[in-house]
Amino acid sequence: MEVFVVLILISVVAYILHALYTKSTKLHLTYVDTPRNRRIINSAPALSLTKYTPTPFLFNGHLQTIYYSVKHRNLNTEDVYPCKRDMVQLEDRGQISVDWIECPNVEKVFNEKTPIVVFLPGLTGDRHCGYSKALIREIARRKFKPVILNHRGCARTPLTTPKFYSADTIGDARAGFGHIHRTHPQNPVYAIGVSLGATILGNFVAAEGEACKLKGVVAMCAGFDLFSCTKNVERNLFGIYNMGLGINLRRKLREHEDALKPLENILKINLKEEIPKVKGMRDFDQLITAPTLGYGFPDNYYRVASLGPRLKDIKVPTLLFLSLIHISEPTRRTPISYAVFCLKKKKKKK
Repeated sequence: MEVFVVLILISVVAYILHALYTKSTKLHLTYVDTPRNRRIINSAPALSLTKYTPTPFLFNGHLQTIYYSVKHRNLNTEDVYPCKRDMVQLEDRGQISVDWIECPNVEKVFNEKTPIVVFLPGLTGDRHCGYSKALIREIARRKFKPVILNHRGCARTPLTTPKFYSADTIGDARAGFGHIHRTHPQNPVYAIGVSLGATILGNFVAAEGEACKLKGVVAMCAGFDLFSCTKNVERNLFGIYNMGLGINLRRKLREHEDALKPLENILKINLKEEIPKVKGMRDFDQLITAPTLGYGFPDNYYRVASLGPRLKDIKVPTLLFLSLIHISEPTRRTPISYAVFCLKKKKKKK
């Protein structure tokens, strides 16, 4: 306890010094200026904020990351909210899973008008990780139906083909959302993505264009430029975050080693020798993502799968949050948070 108090005091002092020598932090809101968009913005007070003030002892991305991981470690949503799982078969014989979280307060009022909110986790995330649990709790509190769209090989979803997910697995997202729409055709469906999940979601919505059936999308810390994001994670805090991701990725590779065995003949590699060499994101993409998806090299994959160039193709209401103190963002000199609100009216059919 004494150590904890000392750390709090040090953080507070550091924050005061930081505040004295840092310019005001502004929240920038960029949107297509239409009457419809202005009405939506005016109805959401949070979007009208002009200044970002972090919690005093959590004034940078490192402290926020550590605190959030510890704070939600013991929030066991699985015990509180049971789950019904659907397996969705893909065209290449792979599969993803859809978890329908059964919250008592939502189940009592659930009908064909109840909004369904689909969540896509990050690179190594699933419904068991801290931010997923916290988000499920908030969705349920508002009496919306929370649903988790799990990537291939994640959240105990068996990997049935030697192919993992990536920022550009639009087909997997299309199959998952298609299943949800078929299961509940009358319910309005919204989606939220975080990090890699946000990039997948953004790329999917952009690819669908006018045909997208989602009523609204929120993408938090999506990869607008995956090359820069990867570079930043590699060098951020002496590479500690990249090492942490490497540990999780090696664990995932070992978990699905049997399903990945065919890659040894296809790529002429020895998995038992190569898996220990995966120290971070780029190593994983070099070994698995780029060659199995036909990109050849990681940089080609980062260029093609980045969300930035595809933003112009998004046709549904989309709220993009970008925080420059996030560990993967390329510019981190000042803790300025950005909210990019992209809303485009659908063209009327003639």
